[in-house]
Amino acid sequence: MHQIVSHPVDTSRRWWVLATVVAAQFMFGVDAFIVNVAIPTIAAELHASAAQIEAVIAIYLIAYATLVVTGGRLGDIYGTRNVFIAGVAGFTVTSLWCALAQSGPELIAARLAQGATAALMVPQVLATIHLLFADGSRGRAFGIYGIVLGLAGAAGFVLGGLLVTLDLAGLGWRAVFFVNVPFGAIIIAAAWKIMPMLPRRAGTRLDIPGAILLFLGLLCLIGPLLFGHDLHWSPAVWLVMAAGAVIIAGFLRLERAVAGRGGMPLIDLSLLSDKAFMRGLVAVFFFFFANCRSISS
Repeated sequence: MHQIVSHPVDTSRRWWVLATVVAAQFMFGVDAFIVNVAIPTIAAELHASAAQIEAVIAIYLIAYATLVVTGGRLGDIYGTRNVFIAGVAGFTVTSLWCALAQSGPELIAARLAQGATAALMVPQVLATIHLLFADGSRGRAFGIYGIVLGLAGAAGFVLGGLLVTLDLAGLGWRAVFFVNVPFGAIIIAAAWKIMPMLPRRAGTRLDIPGAILLFLGLLCLIGPLLFGHDLHWSPAVWLVMAAGAVIIAGFLRLERAVAGRGGMPLIDLSLLSDKAFMRGLVAVFFFFFANCRSISS
């Protein structure tokens, strides 16, 4: 088990720190949905196919989901503040790349990078709240976090529609990504100034092979579902999906082996036997499935 390396933590400005980190969480949540409203103009300007447009949405979440545990552990190893700032900086730069993309494939690549940098940024939010609010104020802090998390999705649709309609400086859909640049810069400056150095955890280890296998497996399973129609459901599509199933099976075996030798697997497989956890997974699956179907229809 990893141990917390303890040292005094400055909590004098913790509410300002909370505002800073939940602002980053809000930016991540908004970007999961803000693109949806801009889909018609993105498709028209970049001459992107329906599959490419769906991939723009999906790849952001795939990259985030497969790397978020690794991002949290990097915060344990290198310090929450350092990884948070690096994550916000990466998210800001990749948002700029999204805004400057000139084709569907380039936008997909940029969204992949954006989701990966979000996986560095977001885990540090909960870690910061957990460590700065160890007293009776923790419930209030998590309440604020929950409200911001809930509002992000709705705000994404509203803000996306507003930015596309206003067509600021003739940017059109690109404004939905450009808007992250000034906000990201403000968050970085605030975090650099007021975010304290939080305790690190000794003994934390990364499961890089697990993260790679999970990403490749999900990509092989989901990619063909997105591009199968464009490829006329050729045999290669089904072969890739079969490869994805094999990779996921290999991932599960790897995780059991890592846990068996006392390591730190990417996923605690015992969670899969928890009925409440599985119900939550099913609910989240149908939420994002419905969101993707609404885009494609």
